[in-house]
Amino acid sequence: MTRRNTARSISRRAFLLGGAAALATAALPWRLEEVMAQSRAAQRRNLLLVFVGGGWDVTAALDPKPGLAGIDAPPGEVQTFAGLPILTGADRPAVARFFQTWGSRCAVVNGVEVRSIAHEECTKRILTGTNSDASPDMGAIAGVSLGADLAVPYMILGNTAFAGPFGGSTGRAGLAGQFITLLHPEAAYSRSINRSDQRFVPDAGEASLIKDFVRRRAEADREARGTTALSRQRLDDLARAVDRRDRLKPLITSFRDFSAQLEFQPQVELAVRLFKDGLARAAMIEHGGEWDTHDANHARQLALFEDLFAGLDDLMERLEAASLLNDTVVVVLSEMSRTPRLNEAQGKDHWPVTSALVLGAGVRGGAVIGGTDDRLLSRPIHLDTGLPDPGGAPITAAHLASGVLHLLGVDPSPWYPGLTPLRALAAT
Repeated sequence: MTRRNTARSISRRAFLLGGAAALATAALPWRLEEVMAQSRAAQRRNLLLVFVGGGWDVTAALDPKPGLAGIDAPPGEVQTFAGLPILTGADRPAVARFFQTWGSRCAVVNGVEVRSIAHEECTKRILTGTNSDASPDMGAIAGVSLGADLAVPYMILGNTAFAGPFGGSTGRAGLAGQFITLLHPEAAYSRSINRSDQRFVPDAGEASLIKDFVRRRAEADREARGTTALSRQRLDDLARAVDRRDRLKPLITSFRDFSAQLEFQPQVELAVRLFKDGLARAAMIEHGGEWDTHDANHARQLALFEDLFAGLDDLMERLEAASLLNDTVVVVLSEMSRTPRLNEAQGKDHWPVTSALVLGAGVRGGAVIGGTDDRLLSRPIHLDTGLPDPGGAPITAAHLASGVLHLLGVDPSPWYPGLTPLRALAAT
């Protein structure tokens, strides 16, 4: 395929994707001016999403079910930390250490229904609270609502996130260092030894002219095509993105290897630095373990939880050292859980009821919100108290997402109209 044809196919695909996103979001009852006003009025808390992709076994830590005939529970003992029952074991000291130290600042949410067992569908639902991949996830909404004026309101350091209509307010590290390419193109890709041509690198004057052209083009497009609320919002988002590159350049050294996705620990370090330096209001990091345990479930899941909670313990210590603990909400979640019973390979398959861990600023610490029965099915609860209520409703991904926004001081109603948020997450 020629370069011209490649450009044409990419532009056409981008156009079609953009059109699909516009159709999916055109009916949302919000406008950019309202989001910006909320950003100025709301308490400026940070949101850090920690995504555990693949599907964790909630009975291996957060929703222990030992001794039940209908559930093949992993080995261990249930210990209670600040009111939270957690499965622990001598081979998992980091799990116990984390909850011993931070349990009083954590809320465990059990019985979250995603109502699917397909990875992509469940991922979309748990992060956005919707069944549309054109919807923004919790991080994108929080980033724009609370930090639209920052260098990168929402920074995605892992692999999985949904920017929705806020692409210009979102940064992605990328699987192959694409973010670094935008900030530092002359260092991102190596040149073939068989080529004699030199990569064009603009000097300061040329760079200024290019930036001025892009800014004027964005402003002209806004005047010419910003006739609808959605179009103007997208073009405003683009215009604000023009000046963000220079503000992010100091982060280049933190990305280390330009050619690969960051590991979990560097993601933790960089997310804390983004918040500390006031560059981002929301970030997403991802634990890269093989959580999709269709075989050898117990051994693999227990080892993964030990590694995850060692990293979360370090995260909390870094937030505390940076004086960010009282200003940051951390949400740890996976798109699904594992079946109650083991399969023939001693693994567990996909299950549509999962858990989440919410901790940090304003969180109702030491609380177990929601629950599951002896078949690992969601129990109905009162969304304000989090307690079992036969007349209540099971927690859905939308309840969780709207509850996180409520905790952050962001009005969830424009994004989840008519839905009662999970207010039980908040301490007051």
